[in-house]
Amino acid sequence: QIEHLMQACKRKLVQAFEDWYDQKYGQVAREKAEAEANAAAGERYDPQEMFDMLEADRLETHHPDALAFHKALEKATRESRQKKATVRAR
Repeated sequence: QIEHLMQACKRKLVQAFEDWYDQKYGQVAREKAEAEANAAAGERYDPQEMFDMLEADRLETHHPDALAFHKALEKATRESRQKKATVRAR
């Protein structure tokens, strides 16, 4: 009998705490979850990024030693294009 009453009191206490917590912090938690869901849904790749990922995957499986070279080449090419665009804009 006493054990049953103790368990009921524990359940009431936990439920009261969860209700209080939800009232105090529930909106913040819902907003955070919504923001995370929107961020995950908004993460899309443009066609060039998709091509780069597919190319890197292909190189990694067929020519693993060439992957670092191709990534460095892509980075150097990208930086070169950006410098040219900056010079033209001036």
